[in-house]
Amino acid sequence: MAMGIGFFLAAVYLITHNLWLPILFHGLVDAFDQVAFGTLSNNAGTSLTNSVVYAVVFLALGLLVLQRGTVQFAQTPAKKTTKRKQHTAPATLPANISATKSILAVAAIVVELILGDLSAKLSMSKTSRTIFVVLIGLGVCVWVVSLYRDVLGAQWRQYRQHFWRNFAIDFGLMIGVYVLLAIVRFGMKQLPGASTTAMGVTDWLSFQTVASASLAFLSSLVVMMAPFTEEVVFRHVLFYQWRNNKAVMVLMFVFSSVAFGLIHWNNFNGQVMQMVPYMFIGAFFALIYAFSRNIWQNIMTHLLFNSLQFLSGIFLLVFALLQR
Repeated sequence: MAMGIGFFLAAVYLITHNLWLPILFHGLVDAFDQVAFGTLSNNAGTSLTNSVVYAVVFLALGLLVLQRGTVQFAQTPAKKTTKRKQHTAPATLPANISATKSILAVAAIVVELILGDLSAKLSMSKTSRTIFVVLIGLGVCVWVVSLYRDVLGAQWRQYRQHFWRNFAIDFGLMIGVYVLLAIVRFGMKQLPGASTTAMGVTDWLSFQTVASASLAFLSSLVVMMAPFTEEVVFRHVLFYQWRNNKAVMVLMFVFSSVAFGLIHWNNFNGQVMQMVPYMFIGAFFALIYAFSRNIWQNIMTHLLFNSLQFLSGIFLLVFALLQR
């Protein structure tokens, strides 16, 4: 298993000339044991069959990467023409990628996830916790948008040239997201031992008082900020900006989709199986960006998808006020 993964990581490094990609993928593979088996032990969930499957899959992926990419080895000069020491030019990211901005954007998402988990463990009232989470979401949203305001600005100017046509397309894509979500969840319920309980569904009727309805509305503000943050980070930073290298783009397609599902950790209290449908949604959003080449198609589709919870929050607040 380790040989197969090692071959794959070496292939990624040879193609990209960037050590950070093998580091990130290595971390993802190591973290899988913690996520799937609740331990970092290398023996957890490992059998001869699993090891062979791991080796075959990662060897195949490594060969695919080497086949699709171009490997360039440093050439040793046949004859020294000077006594001055020769230096090999350092590997760099593609011209359209800023390593600093990418790291800062991803770090913001990680910080938001950690602080969100921390808020659930602190001795705080529901009101204080809700305000805390909303402020975190707002801060991260403003930070990520400010980092990539150039991309957002340029693509918005293109999007608004045919605004209503694009909006109509996004409305149809939003319906497609709901259909995909229903299909994946239905398929997962057919698996042996799978839970048939509703996944990620909030009992909105429990918010009957003005205070609880106000908190529900305040919480719903987070889902309206999330599309800006998540689409920029997961679809642009972790996927589309690698478009100049098809092999890496395919790898980042998988990585960003899985990461998008796992970022909903706090939403589902760490239940990984409930995050799997959102991994499929992440892949769907990645395809939208790949074909449309405009991040606003993703943001608007995501906004429409999340708007149901926001509108529900408004309805419950109005209903509670009328009841009062």
